[in-house]
Amino acid sequence: MGKRILTMTAGLLSVAALLGLFVAPVARVGAEEESANPASSIQLSPVSQRITLSANEKADSKIKITNTGTDALNFRVYATPYGVADVTYEANFDTENDFTKIASWISFDQSEYKNIAVGEVVEVPFHINAPSDIPAGGQYAVVFAETLPTDTPSAAGASIQTVGRVGSLIYADLGGETRREGELVAFSQPTFAEAHLKPMAQIKNSGNIDFSFNHTTVVKTLFGKEVFNNSISRSVLPSTTREITQEWTEAPSIGLYLVSNKISFLNQTPVDETKLVYVGPVWILVTTSIILGLILILVVVIIVRKVRNNKKNKPNKEKKAKSKKDAKSASETDKKPQS
Repeated sequence: MGKRILTMTAGLLSVAALLGLFVAPVARVGAEEESANPASSIQLSPVSQRITLSANEKADSKIKITNTGTDALNFRVYATPYGVADVTYEANFDTENDFTKIASWISFDQSEYKNIAVGEVVEVPFHINAPSDIPAGGQYAVVFAETLPTDTPSAAGASIQTVGRVGSLIYADLGGETRREGELVAFSQPTFAEAHLKPMAQIKNSGNIDFSFNHTTVVKTLFGKEVFNNSISRSVLPSTTREITQEWTEAPSIGLYLVSNKISFLNQTPVDETKLVYVGPVWILVTTSIILGLILILVVVIIVRKVRNNKKNKPNKEKKAKSKKDAKSASETDKKPQS
């Protein structure tokens, strides 16, 4: 009986193993397109600036523009509001609200620059003049540099000239009754992931100034080996909710992992957890579960049958034992001498 159980269990486990073996690793092939250096190309620095400003105060700053193209460069500079659309944070440069008024306070010494030589760096000064009735908290804008058509044909003889635009984000702290308030409104770390591992978090800023948050994801094997570690830090603008998704794109085709997520902002740590996560096709998990379930059922059935057989044979064994005892007693009686 024991050998039969071992034989059947080994067979089922072999099937499960074969299912795992036939899951071929996913090949990831990446290709990069080669692009020629355009005739009109522009580079800007810094990409963002933080400025502290009070009512009736003037702040001076600048950006640097580099001609990285192959021809002389013309460009113009201007400022727009900086906002975002929905949780994906798609940039919005048109909508004006209480947090983008600063765009109208920005002025330039010169709005257009022409015939900038290849490789030349131009400093573009700008000024922010805060009025007396400024709101408290943060203000947000973008200082853009945008290429303009040149008066001469390009070196490559192109008749169509593309327009390029780069911008420097302006984060301004106006002081006053500043409120730094935020909350975690959503967090997701599925226990099952068919392909890439994608922990997601949404942070809401209910204050009147931006703040930063950090999301760290660490993935380890069941034996403790670290296979993924990534931290993402982002700013959340006031009166917005931002979604950040981590993504482990190089995860193996199948496996069990310990996934740790830690989210922190404004001296809060609303998420600091570790959970067991299965990565791989669901059908493999379902099939393996069914096979293991069948093995368990088979073992239980065999054990139950064995117990029943033992109970059924017990009276016969007791009857045989009693018969032997009676026979022995009778034999002993016959051997006693007659008086």
